[in-house]
Amino acid sequence: MPAPHREIILASAARTALVSGVPLRNLAGWQNCMLVFDWTVEAVSSTLTPAVSIEAIAGTSRIDVIWTAAAGLTAVGTYAYLFSGGGLIASDFNGQEAVGFSIPPVCQFSVAVGDADSATYSVEAHWW
Repeated sequence: MPAPHREIILASAARTALVSGVPLRNLAGWQNCMLVFDWTVEAVSSTLTPAVSIEAIAGTSRIDVIWTAAAGLTAVGTYAYLFSGGGLIASDFNGQEAVGFSIPPVCQFSVAVGDADSATYSVEAHWW
């Protein structure tokens, strides 16, 4: 089993539009991943919705969304999403949402926005 690993998926920055196609790699085969979404500045009331997609097969433009947050984020704060194929008990997780599968080896992370107002946020992945 590979050692636990922390990775910055999106560095903290102000963004005003959909962010898509950000690589999310589980090449070491970790069973569990916690995505931590840290929203620090909101210009005006906005909604941010994180998602994970399987990457398009070479030569195609098809991208299959395998997870979208159950609820869009509407306020500054830190939000945790647990992806567990390793038998963790969702009821023991005190975060935003627990998902009952591991992150596939090659996929993409995206954040949909509800409007064009600026929001500053970062995203980290914690693998184990």
